[in-house]
Amino acid sequence: MLRLNSARLDADLAAGVAPETSPLHAARARRLVASRMRDACAANWQHLLLISREPIRGLSGRAPICRERVRRAEPEIRELITALRTTGPIPARGVAIATHLLTDGRGPIYNPGTPDDLSTIVALAVEHLDPALPLTQNLSGLHATDRNARSCR
Repeated sequence: MLRLNSARLDADLAAGVAPETSPLHAARARRLVASRMRDACAANWQHLLLISREPIRGLSGRAPICRERVRRAEPEIRELITALRTTGPIPARGVAIATHLLTDGRGPIYNPGTPDDLSTIVALAVEHLDPALPLTQNLSGLHATDRNARSCR
């Protein structure tokens, strides 16, 4: 059941739904913050940076990415990779944002028509990976980056 709902749960957690909202949200949050999942997410972001620099080849089984957008967000992505690889507990929301960005075909990695700024949303993920934050706290105050996180739904 958790696997079938992971995309929806990730979107919820990325948008700031508390892990305590339901047993499924809590289970997904626990899975997201596990070191194995965080390492896999960081590796996927590293791979995204790598393929963004490769020349475009003919037909491929890969979903096309917005290469220039990914390259422009490289500093924020590198910061995200470092934050994901940090040891110790971190809030689930940051991992959920990072995971959802990688899997959402409507998001700024894959959709050239979206107005969402990849650098801004990645920076939001990093902000929500701060180990000094309470593990279930939403950051107070609504600012521009929070509007972009809502687009993760």
